[in-house]
Amino acid sequence: MTAEAMYPVPSWPETLRVYVDTSVFSACEDEKYWIRESSRKLFERFRAGDMTLVLSAAVAGELDSATEAARALPGTVPREHSEFLEPSEAAEDLADRYIEAGAVDATTRPVALHAAFATLANVDTLASWNHKHLLNVHRRPRFNAVNRELGHPQLEMYEPPAILGENFRDPNDKSFDCVGFMREQRDRISRKLETMTPEERVDWLNNVEITDPILRRIWERSRKVKPTELHSSPPDPGAKRLERPSVAAPARDP
Repeated sequence: MTAEAMYPVPSWPETLRVYVDTSVFSACEDEKYWIRESSRKLFERFRAGDMTLVLSAAVAGELDSATEAARALPGTVPREHSEFLEPSEAAEDLADRYIEAGAVDATTRPVALHAAFATLANVDTLASWNHKHLLNVHRRPRFNAVNRELGHPQLEMYEPPAILGENFRDPNDKSFDCVGFMREQRDRISRKLETMTPEERVDWLNNVEITDPILRRIWERSRKVKPTELHSSPPDPGAKRLERPSVAAPARDP
């Protein structure tokens, strides 16, 4: 059996149908750059028609108590690029099954309703920032266990950046990922050396320009050290050996 047969790659349609829960609407005003900008970018894709926004009556009800900016977002997406899921007994029953299976408890029934609406609508994925329930690695399998038992498709649930396939870094963030930078440089140099012969590698290493001041000082110091100084000198047979002082054993009581 081939790897493709054992681990089939899911085929994604050109236009994804994305169920969006209330957390993504609220996240458009989040103080954290990457959460805010990725959520806004998702709605830009909806407005452009690159993806289809799938809303439910559950989301509409929760938006009533949200901020004005969050309530206005559904109206910014053209109707031809959105779908609305009406209340249904099937969604209520499926939400009950999720609760019975321990995916969520009764106090978080709205979360179960979001998963139920998305499953019954057979969306391509559910967008959420709810890590406590929907994106929880321990809870998510319980949702899909119920879906398998009832013959429903598996429900995919991701953060907006994962759906967009993009990284969002704050341009004002001056923090520096030292480990990440070192890995990038290591991989870049490795790719370059892979294409060289041994002679070309030696020539490149001898002539490469070192711009980092710390690395340059280390390189200059290494050029001044004689090869014989790089190794410890062999022990002198005539040198006096330091003996470890003996310690008298404590006297025993007769």
